[in-house]
Amino acid sequence: MKYLIRFRPIILGLCLSLFFVSLQTQKVRAQADPVDSTALVDLYLSTNGTLWNNQTNWLTSAPLDTWHGVTLNGPRVHSILLDNNNLTGAVPPTINNLEFLKILHLGDNNLESMPPFTGPAFLDTIIISNNQLTFAELLPITPLPADYVELSPQDSIAYPAYYQRPVGSNFVISFGISTPNNIYTWYKDGTVFSGPSSTDELVIAGVDYANEGTYVLKIENIQLQTLTLYSYEQFLDVVEYCTNDEGSPIECQQVVVQFPPSATVADKITKRNLFNATVVDECLCGLYETWEFSDTVDLEPKRKNIDDDADMEGADFNFIFNLGQNIGELDTFFTPQFPLGPPVPSTNPLRVAIIDAGVSWDHDWIKERYWINDGDPINGVDDDGNCLDDDTFGWDFFGESAQTHDYHGHGTAAAGIIVTGT
Repeated sequence: MKYLIRFRPIILGLCLSLFFVSLQTQKVRAQADPVDSTALVDLYLSTNGTLWNNQTNWLTSAPLDTWHGVTLNGPRVHSILLDNNNLTGAVPPTINNLEFLKILHLGDNNLESMPPFTGPAFLDTIIISNNQLTFAELLPITPLPADYVELSPQDSIAYPAYYQRPVGSNFVISFGISTPNNIYTWYKDGTVFSGPSSTDELVIAGVDYANEGTYVLKIENIQLQTLTLYSYEQFLDVVEYCTNDEGSPIECQQVVVQFPPSATVADKITKRNLFNATVVDECLCGLYETWEFSDTVDLEPKRKNIDDDADMEGADFNFIFNLGQNIGELDTFFTPQFPLGPPVPSTNPLRVAIIDAGVSWDHDWIKERYWINDGDPINGVDDDGNCLDDDTFGWDFFGESAQTHDYHGHGTAAAGIIVTGT
């Protein structure tokens, strides 16, 4: 019995000790500093926490030291290890409220902004490499208050791009960077092409086939020499003429847009400003305009954005139609061939527009089928209000006149095929 009496207090003491430790652990977790808790919540919200790769226990009632990447020392946050976790956006200024933070590892994410570090006095390590931070974001916050700082490398700037330019045209690339003390050098296929200079602009006047290649911009800054930035690759394809995605020849950096008939002058100006377009041509009282864009614009997405705009009737490329030969230089007349006998009258209401070298509308096989614009007789006045004076028989958009008679023959032959087939 004496052994039992002596043994039981030992067991009881052991149980009490374990119970005491457990209570102390729960007490520490319950007392995690509310300022630190708020700072972590801000970090989650500001960096789009719902998109993180790992969000375990964040914004739950679970103890802070069970939140993914967070460790505590007593009630205070000791380290945040959220590298390669798809953080995006900006780190909030309240990160400075973590007064006892020693390690901050936010590398390999997609962060675009960092606040100046003014609060944590015990920082040992800051790692923010492999994000989307440029000199504009980093210069205001350096030097960083830590024994070990890792800023480099950062993600490439801008986006990969493909440009088509015809021989003899001008080519310009600029990313609009204007950070003080930046030094810019352009490389072509790995070799210095231009620079160093104080502007990020690349200008090639009168491109030729030798200019075709891959261009990359290198950016340095004399105030932060531990970091070098590079752009994504910009490929220049020098061609005889530009093409769309289907390979059809088009005028480089141009689209033809159509406004609704109700569009006012102010409406048109608003749309040009919205899409950063320059008008190079127009017709039908401005119902159609040819817009031109800078060399830095990717034309197909731009055309699609205009075409999808609810206030626009549509947008398409400015296609190049090659008639194969300058009509004025032809020595012989193309003689259209028609069947023998008179033309057969037609009641087909379909109208077919012919884009060609004109049409001999007074030809025996044509004149009975040729549509005449009675709303604008030949009198020197734009009677139908379409800004095309006397377009009774059509309009020559190349020569900007109402003279549409065919002095070549090809357009008349095309018209003959149409009338004999209807």
